[in-house]
Amino acid sequence: MVVLLSHLIIQMRGAQSRAIRVVPVNRDWGPACEAAQNAIETTLDVSAPKGAPVDFPVGNGAEMLSAADYLEQFTDSVETVDTLCIGVTDDPLFEDPKTSTTKYFGIGFVGGETGLVSTKQLQRWTDDDTKIRTRYRKETLIIAGRLHGLENHREPDGSWVDSDSTVSCVMTGGRGLRWIDDAPEEYCEECWEDIRAARRSDDIPVPGAGRIFIELLRSVIPAIRRPAREYPAWVHGLVRTVRFWTKLAGYALSIGVWLVVLQSGYESSFGSQPPTEVLWVLIVGAIPLGIVSVWFAVAVLSGLSFGLTGSETDWD
Repeated sequence: MVVLLSHLIIQMRGAQSRAIRVVPVNRDWGPACEAAQNAIETTLDVSAPKGAPVDFPVGNGAEMLSAADYLEQFTDSVETVDTLCIGVTDDPLFEDPKTSTTKYFGIGFVGGETGLVSTKQLQRWTDDDTKIRTRYRKETLIIAGRLHGLENHREPDGSWVDSDSTVSCVMTGGRGLRWIDDAPEEYCEECWEDIRAARRSDDIPVPGAGRIFIELLRSVIPAIRRPAREYPAWVHGLVRTVRFWTKLAGYALSIGVWLVVLQSGYESSFGSQPPTEVLWVLIVGAIPLGIVSVWFAVAVLSGLSFGLTGSETDWD
């Protein structure tokens, strides 16, 4: 009930999005951190406060941390209760320093609370400071997108979206430097829908026991990423038609129920059926009550959907 009522309040007053703290890791605050901060504030339109620098030793060769281990150590060094955290480091992020020379531009797990941007690889093959800062910004948005539940854009068969794809989104840049340079510094509308859904889900306050229960339900009911887009156009048209008439029937039913309630209340108070003039007053009063009741029911159902899956199905 806390989840559902909280979502209703959020719908009525607008949700306050979770801040993303920018943290220098094994370095001082500088242009890379400023670029990351600016990208978050201007593109995602959320607060990006400076975090206290985090320092931990990183060895050489076989002792070098893998990207996953580096991220884990960073996560253990920051507080993520009220904010997400993106670290900016000059250290290279190796896939596995013992077996691979592959390096990452950044790392952040989908739906996680922390991520990292490495400046090392983003400075390659150019001396243009403006281009390098743009790369910092775009990689920051890619990592921020992952923390909001986004994945890199791929074709329906699972292959990478190529540079000549019609998809215009910063999340196409995760494939390599060329794709980062070609990608826009913004999210496509589909990704924005997922970001907004993630923000609404994050803004639902759930006490300890309730959160455990919700997480258990989430593990049983898997979140489905944009399932509606997999269906043909005629299905979307059918759903919109059914949804319209369902809402219309819902309004009519709700107004009718309120009219019966108001009339029953009048008869209980005055001991007789209401005259025509009073009946019209009851009808006028039942209309707004019925409409608000439907809005409340929709908010409750939406809150249940967000609480269980963290996303919503878009049939428009």
